[in-house]
Amino acid sequence: MIAHSDLLRLELEARSFRDRAFVIRSNHSIGAAVLMSDGRIFGGCNIESVISGLGVCAERAALQMAVAHGSCQPRALVIYDDVLLWPCGVCLQYFLQFVQIDGTDVEIITVAASGERAQKKLSELLPNGYQSEHLAKALLAYKK
Repeated sequence: MIAHSDLLRLELEARSFRDRAFVIRSNHSIGAAVLMSDGRIFGGCNIESVISGLGVCAERAALQMAVAHGSCQPRALVIYDDVLLWPCGVCLQYFLQFVQIDGTDVEIITVAASGERAQKKLSELLPNGYQSEHLAKALLAYKK
């Protein structure tokens, strides 16, 4: 269970990153923030491209920022939008890759601008996600 103080920090970070979204195609800004096992929080926003398919979701942008700063074990993710919005399947699978490092499930919280919240675990949203057995040793090498 995520601490209330961490939830507030995550929500604030996700909300601020939403304002940075680069949404030239959809005009739909989404912010995300991820809490890592070391206690650090990293934010991300969706970034669209003029070439369809080259953009990145806010959830993956936040996790990529964490990895770029040396942290690869997510514990919680907050998504901030006008309405309650769960991560897409690609983002869920992307997070599952990092869960395989230490087996700790990720709390996923969606927050609407109205203040409404919903929370589920990654394993609930992606109960049968692909887990790479042949890369297990390589993933475990990142356990800190």
